[in-house]
Amino acid sequence: KPKTEPHSAYYIQKSREGVPEFLFSDTAWVDSLFNSLAPDERIGQLFMVAAYSNKDSAHVNQVESLIRKYKIGGLIFMQGGPARQAALTNYYQSISKTPLLIGMDAEWGLSMRLDSAIKFPYQMTLGAVQNRKLIYDMGAEIARQCKRMGVHINFAPVVDINSNPLNPVINYRSFGEDKFRVAGSGMAYMKGLQDNGVIATAKHFPGHGDTDTDSHLSLPVINRSRKQLDSLELYPFRELIKNRLAAVMVAHLNIPAFDTTKNFAATLSPKIVRGLLKDTLKFQGLTITDALNMKGVSRFYEPGVVDMKALLAGNDILLFSEDVGKAISEINKAVNGGLISRKEIDHRCRKILFAKRFAGLHKRKEIGTKGVAGDLNTSYSLYLNRKLYEEALTLLVNKNEFVPLIRLDTLKIATVAIGRQGLTNFQEMTDYYSSVKHFNLRRNPEKKDIQFITGKLPDYNTILLCWHPSGNKPENDYGITPPMVELLDTLLAMDSANGNRMKIILVVFGNPYGLSMIPKPEALDGIIAAYEDNIHTQQLSAQLVFGGIFSKGKATPGCQVLAARNGKVFYYRSFGNFTYDSSKAVTNTDMYDLASLTKITATLPAIMKLQDEKKLSVDSTLGTYLPLVRKSNKDTLKISEVLAHHARLKPWIPFYLRTMKKGKLSKKLYNEKPTKKYSIRVADSLYLHKSYRDSILSIIIESPLRSKREYYYSDLGFYLLKEAVEKISGEPIDGYVQNNFYRPLGMTTMGYLPLHRFPLSRIVPTENDTAFRNQLLQGDVHDPGAAMLGGVGGHAGIFACANDVAKLLQMYLQKGVYGGKRYINASTIEDFSRCRYCNEKNRRGLGFDKPEPDASKLSPACKSASLNSYGHAGFTGTYVWVDPDEQLVYVFLSNRVHPYASNNKLIEMNIRTEIQQVFYDAMGRGVVP
Repeated sequence: KPKTEPHSAYYIQKSREGVPEFLFSDTAWVDSLFNSLAPDERIGQLFMVAAYSNKDSAHVNQVESLIRKYKIGGLIFMQGGPARQAALTNYYQSISKTPLLIGMDAEWGLSMRLDSAIKFPYQMTLGAVQNRKLIYDMGAEIARQCKRMGVHINFAPVVDINSNPLNPVINYRSFGEDKFRVAGSGMAYMKGLQDNGVIATAKHFPGHGDTDTDSHLSLPVINRSRKQLDSLELYPFRELIKNRLAAVMVAHLNIPAFDTTKNFAATLSPKIVRGLLKDTLKFQGLTITDALNMKGVSRFYEPGVVDMKALLAGNDILLFSEDVGKAISEINKAVNGGLISRKEIDHRCRKILFAKRFAGLHKRKEIGTKGVAGDLNTSYSLYLNRKLYEEALTLLVNKNEFVPLIRLDTLKIATVAIGRQGLTNFQEMTDYYSSVKHFNLRRNPEKKDIQFITGKLPDYNTILLCWHPSGNKPENDYGITPPMVELLDTLLAMDSANGNRMKIILVVFGNPYGLSMIPKPEALDGIIAAYEDNIHTQQLSAQLVFGGIFSKGKATPGCQVLAARNGKVFYYRSFGNFTYDSSKAVTNTDMYDLASLTKITATLPAIMKLQDEKKLSVDSTLGTYLPLVRKSNKDTLKISEVLAHHARLKPWIPFYLRTMKKGKLSKKLYNEKPTKKYSIRVADSLYLHKSYRDSILSIIIESPLRSKREYYYSDLGFYLLKEAVEKISGEPIDGYVQNNFYRPLGMTTMGYLPLHRFPLSRIVPTENDTAFRNQLLQGDVHDPGAAMLGGVGGHAGIFACANDVAKLLQMYLQKGVYGGKRYINASTIEDFSRCRYCNEKNRRGLGFDKPEPDASKLSPACKSASLNSYGHAGFTGTYVWVDPDEQLVYVFLSNRVHPYASNNKLIEMNIRTEIQQVFYDAMGRGVVP
């Protein structure tokens, strides 16, 4: 009679929560089979050896010998073909005393190992799919195909977080860099498999994402703290385990935070397998080693010995053993030596038998070998595959909403495919929409070939440039060749024959990390990430360009919107969640990283107050107040010019890159724990040497000025203005604005360093930073420069909820007065909020942005905002605006940079100003008093 709880004295948990489904199988078949096995045969059940369907009879005989002699538990099928593998599976099952558990690496479907099978998207492509139901459906379809082939366990999904872009072995096999997305997508894939009778395997525990070494070739070392590993790498595993994950594959990684034994892989570590996975995370399913022939373990221990050590560590299944006979002998020695008991081995053997019962192996069936290829390639599977690629397409840049192309009668379009010879599927598809001229180049063309094409292209005003990379891995720049970059650079510098700038849309059919190779991405009119290069991505990308389909990208996980008129808040609502994958809804009291709004919420009120007190004049130079800039090219810059972004300063400097080498942070400059020397908190478990603050200032002071005096937005001046405020006032800027503005105005959330004042649950996270800090940023400032100053910058660092931001704006609107108290002189507010350099084609005020007076140009405000209005926008997706003519205050706070700063949907779709316009329209209709 079937029992209703897990079948082992080792289990004390009575509920099904977190316990894999296969452990609740009927015991009768398991008991009968287990009792028929001799002690060595029970050990034999722990082995899965490699089998190929594209090798000769000698290989078949070798596998047959292992089955007959050692009664091994299963096979992992590698390369071959569907019909051949089906036939071999039937044969191997027929000669085995115990039904064999058949496994495959089918991360993107059976095509990962077999020809004639559908290749589903790589997991990094799937990471861009917003509709998790589609990923579930893919898991279910892969499960169907596995069962058709007699495969019971899929060594997927990969739930490693690819936190190192240079990762040579995971990379495009990961769902991405965001732990919530990895967990959510991995969960959907897992359930799709397991709900349809196939065992899913989360790999590679405890996380293979932060490596720059291939464990197939050597043993990677993960130098992360236990806290970092727990919060990031372990997160997806923990979530899947809670949801009844059936199997986990342990990686060949050396992780000193968990086990300090030198040259010792996690696969062989009792502290990691038994202690962390089974005891701490309470995992009760199958624990499987990564392949034991990989150099990550095989270079340190000989065959047989490595198997024994993996077993002692706590693994249930020993995968890809190189010497089963010797391994059984070594395991028996360990039993006789008291290192492991027969009872423990019996427990693991029974667990494997329960998995076989769940997989249906209690009923022996032959696999049909006829029509197998057709059964794997159904019309539904083809449709589902195409739908997944369609959902993944990402329109990263869409300047002035150029995509989809409209008014085709005004466009002369050419396509250039570099990396493909002959007409591509993309090019063929464009011909259905318009008359298009096509050009093709090899990945590494000669100069004359590039010159020939660039000589022809001025006849066209719209260029669809397609990059077809030759690979996916970082060691060869993700397949992006220098001529690809050179051609794009050349096109960006060209004009069409009529003298106007060419419009260029770049489509990258490859690893999204290759996008980092794009020169001047801001100069492009469109960038499409297609992720992979196949008929689906090519045809669908062309349809996206011409409007046949639409990009499914999201603008932001959540936001706060506030509007006030005549001193009264008439609209204040929060929308969405902290992240795309969390269920934590945004509330009105949650805080956002204001990013560049810091300029007008901290630095600017401080400067206005100091000017009112006649301690500073904006008509004076920086050198007047800052001795450190004297005798530099910053000495004579007027403060008014700096505030108006009219001082010829460079836009920004990526200071963090100077503290890195080959993608790694300098150990001399950073420390995991705070000390007297490493006192600057940059992020969680990351502290910068205290001397680097002076280095940042020196880099700014020594930086060259731009040659032309014109409006050019820059953060650098606000680093220096912060120093000036502190020098003049005699106190740090965070304390100065807190004491003079935030506290008196009742702005309880506004301020720097929110972690000093509030729990994480009140602070909305921003980017999952993989370029610098390698973690999800929550409570630490998003801007890397401000972070390297300890979170207090003149250009970034302030956090607040929309209500507190509105209080400061209302004070500005009321010309410096709030609650009956004057904070800033009315004349100062008026002076700073007017257009200071209009005669030099600079629309900005002092610190404040202003509407664009030239109707032919894009404006930072909606069309109804008056020319007297002013405000600012922030990189993280924040926006504020004050309109004295309408007595209107508008605040929009979001974290559009989550999980990646490359998500420009919020900006491309003009969401902030479109909402702003709605309020003006409502006022015009008399809806808002």
